Amino acid sequence: MNAHAAKWVIPAADQASDRGSLVVGRENILYANSEAAACVSRVRIQNESGMEIATSWKAIKANELEVHVPMEGEKAGPLTMTIQQFGAGPADRVDLQAYAEAARLDSFEISSGDHWGVLTGTRLDQVSALELKQIRFEPAKLSRVGKEDELSLSEGQAGTNAELSANEKIVARVHLKDGRVLDLQTTVGAPRPEVELMSKNVESEASHSPVHLTNHDRFLRMGE
Repeated sequence: MNAHAAKWVIPAADQASDRGSLVVGRENILYANSEAAACVSRVRIQNESGMEIATSWKAIKANELEVHVPMEGEKAGPLTMTIQQFGAGPADRVDLQAYAEAARLDSFEISSGDHWGVLTGTRLDQVSALELKQIRFEPAKLSRVGKEDELSLSEGQAGTNAELSANEKIVARVHLKDGRVLDLQTTVGAPRPEVELMSKNVESEASHSPVHLTNHDRFLRMGE
């Protein structure tokens, strides 16, 4: 069997979301696809310092490897995976990224007609933006309420023609600062009640003082 350089593909969902990606502090499973999967003899993963991470692997399909990567004690940052095929030839290299534990998203509350909303969850300091029906919302204020974070987001300056209808179910795409994108099912709330001024009646106060001075100059001299 003659080994040759192979192209390896990590499914996009594994790299861009917390499901299937390499997250520090826990055991991870990574999938690598290539027509050369059945010819692999060795898989190695090294961290940014060049230290090797103990890795186990197996071919689960003719074109797919399942790689178990323990990340306890590791730091977020770039990783290098090398895949060696049977026979002579250089190992194939795949660049990877280890991420910190992702934010947990609980809900995004927004009412029809509003230009702002509130995202709840944990570690929301990682959020860089939220997109809802082509409308981009950007972080405005982060606060802690009990054991949860509340992140207020306001609509960006670049307006769109998109409108949010009450009870409409939409998937919000939450962008994290490290490049990951998480999906959150969202239901648009009913419009907020508005107060309308029907009429007004302004009554002016009496402009005359109840105290009358008969001799203003005399009063000033007495007060000196």
